[in-house]
Amino acid sequence: MNFIKKFFKKLKEGNKDFIFIKLKCSKCGEILNIRVNKLYELEQDFDEGGYILNKEAMDSKCFKIIKVRGKFDNFKNLKEITAEGGEIIEVD
Repeated sequence: MNFIKKFFKKLKEGNKDFIFIKLKCSKCGEILNIRVNKLYELEQDFDEGGYILNKEAMDSKCFKIIKVRGKFDNFKNLKEITAEGGEIIEVD
């Protein structure tokens, strides 16, 4: 188990193309860990400039879908993030 923790810790530290988000389901309280690839999962926002994120995650207890929405600047730096159907605990 330590190998897996070390691997993901190294993955978080070594690559700036990913954002790791920890969510909590508002219905059952399950903790979800999702990964966002900034190279492929962001969409260009032509109205306001920058990029937007639209991602959905489903927990394995109550199968509720949590919708994650984010706004990024032109350099793909996170400006704002929200979760519908859950709570954002941590963003790395």
